[in-house]
Amino acid sequence: MKLLCATNSLSFAYSLRVALDGEDIETFLSDADSSVSGVLTPMTGSVARVYVLHEKDWERALHIYRDLSGETAAPPMPATTTARLPAAVVVILTMLTVIGVAMLLR
Repeated sequence: MKLLCATNSLSFAYSLRVALDGEDIETFLSDADSSVSGVLTPMTGSVARVYVLHEKDWERALHIYRDLSGETAAPPMPATTTARLPAAVVVILTMLTVIGVAMLLR
């Protein structure tokens, strides 16, 4: 069993489950917090989770999820070669900036 989707939208979770069931993909929908979702959603986070029960269905389920959500496959992250300044240099430059602004405002 793999987690496919965690969402605050119960309607999206149910729609996803119906779409997956229509493709004969067995799912489990965890929506234990649905009775208080309107009141506590901002504090409790995700309300509904859709799980795919069988590994063999994972790729098809992922494709259906992306179609339904409008999400496209993320392109690979480009390799970045930016050099970072050491933390001590950042702290010193920040202190000098604060001192310079303070002197201008006197």
